[in-house]
Formats: sequence, structure tokens, C-alpha cells
Amino acid sequence: MEKKSYIFSEISFKILNEIADFKQVRNREIFKEWFNFKYEINEYDKEFLKKLIIKNEFNIDFYNKK
Repeated sequence: MEKKSYIFSEISFKILNEIADFKQVRNREIFKEWFNFKYEINEYDKEFLKKLIIKNEFNIDFYNKK
């Protein structure tokens, strides 16, 4: 059996449903740990993120997650 490949930006939800059996999650309890986690960002990481934002500030408007 030949494996089929897909281009991520061109795949549709219909095709995804044919590939795998997705089920909608309506119970947010599984995300509770993520949403309640107390993140601590050290100064090094803050500076890195600030520099990253400044470096890419003119590209942010063009970001498109299709």
C-alpha cells in the first residue's frame, strides 16, 4: 500500500477527517493543568523575547496561520 503525502498548507479538514478519527473535546478539564500553571520567566528569557519582537515587529502584521 502506497503512503500518501500531503502539503500542510493545502490540507482541508475534510481530508484530515478521512485520515484520522478526530473527536471534538468539550471537556476543558484536560487543560486545567496548562491554564493554571504558574509560569516564571527569567530575565534572560524576557530579554530574548523582547529582542525577538523588536527584530520581527514589521513582520508581525503579515503573519498568517493558515
